[in-house]
Amino acid sequence: MGKNEGASSSGFHFLQDYLRCQQYFYWKYFRKLEPLWASPSLLFGDAIHKALEAWYIGLRDGMTTPERHLLAVQAFRSRLGEIKDSYKYTETFLEDRDRGKRIIDAYALEYAFEAWKVLDIERGLEYTFETGDKFTGRFDLAVTTHQGRQYIVDHKTTGWGMANLIKTLNATDQSTGYLWLWNNTAPDYMRANGIIFNIIRSYKDSIDFKQHLVTKSDADLDRFKKDAGYTLEEIATKVTDPNRFRFVRNTASCYLYNRPCPYLDLCMGANYEGLIGTMYKPIEEVA
Repeated sequence: MGKNEGASSSGFHFLQDYLRCQQYFYWKYFRKLEPLWASPSLLFGDAIHKALEAWYIGLRDGMTTPERHLLAVQAFRSRLGEIKDSYKYTETFLEDRDRGKRIIDAYALEYAFEAWKVLDIERGLEYTFETGDKFTGRFDLAVTTHQGRQYIVDHKTTGWGMANLIKTLNATDQSTGYLWLWNNTAPDYMRANGIIFNIIRSYKDSIDFKQHLVTKSDADLDRFKKDAGYTLEEIATKVTDPNRFRFVRNTASCYLYNRPCPYLDLCMGANYEGLIGTMYKPIEEVA
């Protein structure tokens, strides 16, 4: 499976994985291992992101709604075909193929007359701290509204309840980190006033959409910068200093939201090499 191009080597999720559990971080970033079979929700989200990328390329280029719809469907099917072999079960792949088409059809109706002006699509940015540590990010979209305000847009596919997801998005530092990175590295004319989470919720036969705006204060952005710099420096010290090379296991994260950590089997076994090829595989590097 080709890696999701949206992934960022030392971005927000990199930091959150370390804070979530250092042992999790060790398996993923130091040993560079991942489960043999990818999560279907991640695969599906990847393909939907490609569809949305195509949809907003069409909006940027002045295409009609039917033209954008066709472009999005083609992009979704193309990406899903590329990652078909990453699905453990053919039935799940077929269900996702049909579900994705229904979502794109509904999205084209919901946002047929979107008033955004597209400024940028799939932009990668990088900030270097004085220590030399880098914080990176890849952004789905940047837009200007008809009021002249500029926003980052982050696409979210989920099966969660909308109310609970919005509470999480309001609290998480993802928006803080994205806004801080964008406003410190992007051109001044594209300084963002906030981040819009473009939510696509699909659960059973229900499809819901919401574009949820989150804003952060300058104090929030400054706090994130300091926290990110401190955490990146701590990680670098652990990796380079043999006396501090220890990654502490956080057992409170072994089960989150009633789901096991993807590396739980590695942590429970002494001979992790025996699980490579049967339950885990090396992470494919992006060229």
